[in-house]
Amino acid sequence: MKNIVVASNPFGFGPTGNAIPILKELQKRFSLKKDITVYFVGSEKCQRIVPELDSVNKILLNERDVSVIENFLKNLKGKTVVLGVQNRFIVEAGKNVGCATFFLDVLAWMWTNIPESHLAADEVFWMRFPGIVKRKAEYTNKANINIIEGIFENITRDKKIMPGSKILCLGGGFNPLRSGIQKNYLLLIASILQLSTICNENTEIVAGKEAVLFLKKQIASKRLGVSALSHDEVLDKMKVIDHYISIGGQTSTMEALLSNIPTSFFIPSNLSQLELQRIFSKEIGGNIMWWEKELEISKEKYKFMSEKEFIDLLEYVYEKTLKNKKKIKKLAKLFDDNVNNLDNQERLFKLGLWVGSGGSLEIVNKIEFYL
Repeated sequence: MKNIVVASNPFGFGPTGNAIPILKELQKRFSLKKDITVYFVGSEKCQRIVPELDSVNKILLNERDVSVIENFLKNLKGKTVVLGVQNRFIVEAGKNVGCATFFLDVLAWMWTNIPESHLAADEVFWMRFPGIVKRKAEYTNKANINIIEGIFENITRDKKIMPGSKILCLGGGFNPLRSGIQKNYLLLIASILQLSTICNENTEIVAGKEAVLFLKKQIASKRLGVSALSHDEVLDKMKVIDHYISIGGQTSTMEALLSNIPTSFFIPSNLSQLELQRIFSKEIGGNIMWWEKELEISKEKYKFMSEKEFIDLLEYVYEKTLKNKKKIKKLAKLFDDNVNNLDNQERLFKLGLWVGSGGSLEIVNKIEFYL
């Protein structure tokens, strides 16, 4: 018997969104091989958006507890390969019990310094992003690093696009660095959207169920739908929309760009979302970060902060902004200008095409080699 165990990280839905194409590729490759079993292990926050796949066993456990993961791995018979999608805990557990270990660092392009725990696996995977080849040269002697295409799903667009239809994807709205949702962020979003012209258009806000319950109490407009959807359900919606609004979440943003869906940007809720917008702004130009000056979130303020400290800073900034009605009106006006004057779309689409979407195949090929 042989086993493949995959775990993501409940930092919103981003890491799990990257895990899903890999799980689908694993099913495609090994569904007919009775001696190979595939597992996706994790808490409810990771499991909730993963589709039911016949050949993937979903196991509910704490994906951030090394001892819990170790106990699970010890009970498996035969050779085991583990893959952490932004999850270092399964790599540590796997090494402790003698498994082959893989780590996908979907944010390798962002870190000021790559954490040592992100370099510990037998095989480390970085997705192709601007500057990543130069970065690899700095770490070649520290890990076996594979630069691969992006790990995203391709959307086959419907021939009948719904005019004026938009999706604003907020991701899960949760992370393991703080308890509960980011209330000030969600209140700011609700305040801006209700002053925006899109509140009178066919717009759907997609988020985790905790954020959805909160937002439904804040938003009065009946034209603004608020939904908690699985990843596949979001992809189905994206087949017919004519505009995607991104806060900088990597997975859904790249899936929109790979499908040539016109894309604009909204205020971020965490560091990786802000940095994705910053790198796009640097590479593409245009007015992607239209909110930056008004919210006064300069890199000088946060360049030495941890992720948790940065999220706390954002919540403070957004709480302060909520008390300034003139600033909220200004942000709503800037947002409308940005949504209604899309520029540099072709350059965004070319960037998406360059990043690619075939990384899951590359990882599964490597897993099969280790088996």
